[in-house]
Amino acid sequence: MGLLASLKNLSGNQLKQRSLLSHRSVCYCCCWIPLLSSILGSTHAFHNPIQPNRIAPSTTSPLRPFHSSTSRLFLESRRQELEELRVVDLKDRLKERGLKVGGRKAELIDRLLSEPETAAMPRRSPRKAPTDDETKGPEEVVAEEVVVEELVVEEKPKKRARKTKAKTEEDSASAKKTTKQPEQRITEVDVIPKLWSEEKAKENGSYTFKMASWNVAGIRAFVKKQPDALQKLVKDHDIDLLCLQETKLQESHVDDPKMNFRGLLEEQGYKDYWSCSTVKKGYSGTAVFIKERGGKKKAKQPSIGSFFSAKSEDAQEKVGDESSSSLPVSSETLMPTSVTYDLGKSVDNEGRTIIMEYPWATVTNVYVPNSGQTLQRLDYRTKEWDRFFLEFQKKKQQDRKKPVIWLGDLNIAHKAYDVWNDGAKHHVKQAGVTPQERESFTQQLDDGFIDAFRKLHPEAKGHYSYWSQRSGARPVNKGLRLDYFICSPELFEEGSEVVVRDSYMLYDYLGSDHGPVVLELEIKSK
Repeated sequence: MGLLASLKNLSGNQLKQRSLLSHRSVCYCCCWIPLLSSILGSTHAFHNPIQPNRIAPSTTSPLRPFHSSTSRLFLESRRQELEELRVVDLKDRLKERGLKVGGRKAELIDRLLSEPETAAMPRRSPRKAPTDDETKGPEEVVAEEVVVEELVVEEKPKKRARKTKAKTEEDSASAKKTTKQPEQRITEVDVIPKLWSEEKAKENGSYTFKMASWNVAGIRAFVKKQPDALQKLVKDHDIDLLCLQETKLQESHVDDPKMNFRGLLEEQGYKDYWSCSTVKKGYSGTAVFIKERGGKKKAKQPSIGSFFSAKSEDAQEKVGDESSSSLPVSSETLMPTSVTYDLGKSVDNEGRTIIMEYPWATVTNVYVPNSGQTLQRLDYRTKEWDRFFLEFQKKKQQDRKKPVIWLGDLNIAHKAYDVWNDGAKHHVKQAGVTPQERESFTQQLDDGFIDAFRKLHPEAKGHYSYWSQRSGARPVNKGLRLDYFICSPELFEEGSEVVVRDSYMLYDYLGSDHGPVVLELEIKSK
């Protein structure tokens, strides 16, 4: 009876403490309760101190210690899960919750863990309120709930990481890579005949003077990518005058011995002149290389590096390989009497022009301003530059009583044949093909000047000098003709001392988004 009295006098707090026993202890107690009841008699029912709801709804529930430890384990598991995510995925989650996304990865994880989530805690099994006729003791109820709780935690599937927007974009990009893209249609190039040959010139006792123009889009990068391209061009085509645009050099770079731009083609027998932008560094810029024909000239001392480069090949043979007596015309005819840059500082302080006065014509190497991606310089180009430059050429022609030629990157695709997709809707806002630029260029030609290539090949299609590198346009020939030779009309007259004979593009020379263009003139012997 003393043992029964002790059991009857157990307080509620003592029962709660017993609920924290291990499963083995709880089951041990549950086994002794029926035995004691049978000894004391069936008339002595086991007293339940908790009325009639077996688990008191207090804040000191016997399950709270279990939940605290489980919560810590879950937070550790969730932290490990978050640490496996990328920073961009963590930021996406923070954005969805309206939280700050700045800081290191550890700070982002702490911020996510401190924010409560609806599914952050483990699921608890629903508990039904016990009925009055239930005979289970509080220890049995607690033991059952603990077991159920454990089963719920063990059976809970691992939370899957939500697929973020960034991940979706990556998957989409990956799918695009694996998807075979349709081949682009190649813009066809009409075959044009060769209109002139040096053999024919020799038969006539005249000399073929060749000019080449090339926008190199930054000569430092150009030389690194194609170190021998200029040397190969002047050698293979026996160029008399090579004009470059968009060199992007400062004046200090030209004479810097480490860069070696001064005398770049000296081994091949060329004298060079440079015009650099003074208003903006590393911008615009032009250069010319003039072949010094006739007489002997000492070759430049080759550097150690030149012995491993093709540029010194046959250099001694190329320099001064023609005497004045071997030329059908005098060597003075093939050299300019002056080289200037005087277009006017108020108009050109960007190194856009070099003017050469030959005995038979005034030749200007020019890099015409681009109107810009947003056409921010459209008015300047069409209303100021084009008009001033036209008047400058007309005045030169009038003052010297000689024809003029201006050549280079004129930043205009004039006619339908000069652009691969003429008539496209976006052309009205694309620099080089806007109606304003085309109209301005038409006015220049209508004032008494001729586009040499289009004069000689009026119906030729697919002959371009520029291809965008961003869209991979060159292999499929989606280009524009932006590089020109503009000449006075008398240079096309058979009775003239100098006559334009041919003009064409060279497609085998790489290193720039432009290709070289060539003009051939016949200089007749007197």
